[in-house]
Amino acid sequence: MSTSRSLRRVFDTTVGARARLAGRSISPVGWCLLGAGVVAVVVGHLLGWTELTALGATALVVMGLAAPFALGQSELEVELDVRPQAVTVGQRAAAQVTVRPGGTRAARGVTMELRVGEAYVEFPVSVLRRGAEHEEPFVLPTYRRGIITVGPAVSVRADPLGIVRRTQSWTDEVQLIVHPRTVRLADTGQGFIRDLEGIASNDRSNADISFHALRTYEPGDDPRHIHWLSTARTGTIMVRQFVDTRRSHLGLAVDSDPASYDAPEDFEVAMSIAASLGCRVLADEQEVTFVIGSDRLLSETRRRYLDSLAYIDTAERTAPIGACVAALLRASSGLSLAAVVTGGQTRLNDLRRATLRFPAGVPVMVIRVDRNSPTTFRPIGSQVLLSVRELDELPHLLWAVSG
Repeated sequence: MSTSRSLRRVFDTTVGARARLAGRSISPVGWCLLGAGVVAVVVGHLLGWTELTALGATALVVMGLAAPFALGQSELEVELDVRPQAVTVGQRAAAQVTVRPGGTRAARGVTMELRVGEAYVEFPVSVLRRGAEHEEPFVLPTYRRGIITVGPAVSVRADPLGIVRRTQSWTDEVQLIVHPRTVRLADTGQGFIRDLEGIASNDRSNADISFHALRTYEPGDDPRHIHWLSTARTGTIMVRQFVDTRRSHLGLAVDSDPASYDAPEDFEVAMSIAASLGCRVLADEQEVTFVIGSDRLLSETRRRYLDSLAYIDTAERTAPIGACVAALLRASSGLSLAAVVTGGQTRLNDLRRATLRFPAGVPVMVIRVDRNSPTTFRPIGSQVLLSVRELDELPHLLWAVSG
């Protein structure tokens, strides 16, 4: 009794699984055709309408002819390779799908489908004998910052009319990270460079990197700081006096409100400006705190910083410029320089109120991406406002401001 019950359970499970698989293989067009065929046969038979019955029978025959296209199971080995997995906007990136027979026998032909971003690409794979392989390369679109999901690679069995469609996934998804474009800010002017090198305080120190003056030796001074030339000239032991320097810390806030920009392309320029400024600071081994909207993003290393910028979607981080600055001040302390990046639709009064939030003594640079205004700079209160139309104008404008 228990044995028959177990066999019945296994049979029911197998039949149920196959029934569910068959149901998933029928496309919406197939379900419509199947339903219409059954209804036409029943109604035609009841009404004695021969033509309607024949039409329904024809639909069911077409369904029966399409079913074998989804039968069978593929034995494949599929590899998906994306190289490189992180690029800058405009750089080349490619994906390659490699298909091999998975068993000891030849693999019959199949259609493969690969997701690339929001689109899908298909390519046929012919019969593969044992030991053979099929390679299909693709050029990936890198014209815009963001994350491009590549994969999974899926085998598709379908009839020519699209009545039945059976798919099987063979690989995982792979992400291609497209970083924003950056420009080199090596020639940004002496004023900006001084801010990045650290700020000297008025606190005297016996050991630091910023030399201040010479003074007479006092008991307890480090002999390594004795200035021997001055000691020989004056006959009195003289030592170097230093001042403390504080590590530079750039606070960077980007306006994420789409209404602040004339076009989505202007926001991309703003992201590239933020990327260029942050990469310059990180290259000098200084600290940067980056906030967009009301969120602080990772910025410990150049790669992590650029990855964070690639993941940004304005629809998820909409906040006015004042909220951006408030979030920056909450996330950071000891700023030595601040930069606020926004669009051409932001009102000057809003910018003034936002910059007044920064502590006294912290230089603030407001960069507004405005394609309808000339490239220029002007003061707004005690701060400076820079207007740029394109990313390539940034190095020259910074040099002009600080020169």
